[in-house]
Amino acid sequence: MVIPFLKRDSKRVISVQIGDIVIEIKQMYLQNVKKAFLPLKIALASAFFAKKGYDSYIMKK
Repeated sequence: MVIPFLKRDSKRVISVQIGDIVIEIKQMYLQNVKKAFLPLKIALASAFFAKKGYDSYIMKK
């Protein structure tokens, strides 16, 4: 990320860089959370459909 107005407006540049880093960290965190909860979601969905009398294979596409 190259910012030409580094000397003129250093506070703004720093906040923009921090904002980008925070956004990247949040995205990485969310991806990890989704991966962690995927087996749980599948198990819950299977249990729900089994309880309703549907075939749990409907969920697997």
